[in-house]
Amino acid sequence: MEPASFRAQARPLTELDDFEANPFLAPYHAPIRRWLRADGRVPKRRDLGFRDFGGWHDSMIVSEILEDGDLKFRLVGQRAADIFDGLIRAGGRFSAVPGIVFSDFHGHFGAIRAGGVYGRVEGIVPFEGREHAALHVLDLPVKDSEGCITFLYSFFRQRPTVRAFSE
Repeated sequence: MEPASFRAQARPLTELDDFEANPFLAPYHAPIRRWLRADGRVPKRRDLGFRDFGGWHDSMIVSEILEDGDLKFRLVGQRAADIFDGLIRAGGRFSAVPGIVFSDFHGHFGAIRAGGVYGRVEGIVPFEGREHAALHVLDLPVKDSEGCITFLYSFFRQRPTVRAFSE
């Protein structure tokens, strides 16, 4: 079961059209603008160049969404890896990360693969031992060359957390 301070949502893709007015989406203006410029509602991977996401390379993960909703990480930026304390690596799978407290990740990523939605995550890092780190994540679906959603471009923003100290 997910902690109360963690929330993952699949939201309608149409929300991206008004991203500048949305407090969660506005900081992701550069990747969303590039994503929206692609032909069609969901771009194909071949239409997105790595250079298109300048300034975000360290804070992004490119994954393959498997049929069961698991992720296979293809590319992991250094800042994104640091947020997860090095637990996420290229070639690894989300389900293999130890201490996951995001029990419905199959459903979340599976909904994105099914189409019509993007992912929005807010709160603490959903792994045991990483509860001190807060983040926002934008998960954008991307199609393969055959037009099926099989890729996920995830953009991370780490937020500072405040802890009360007792003496």
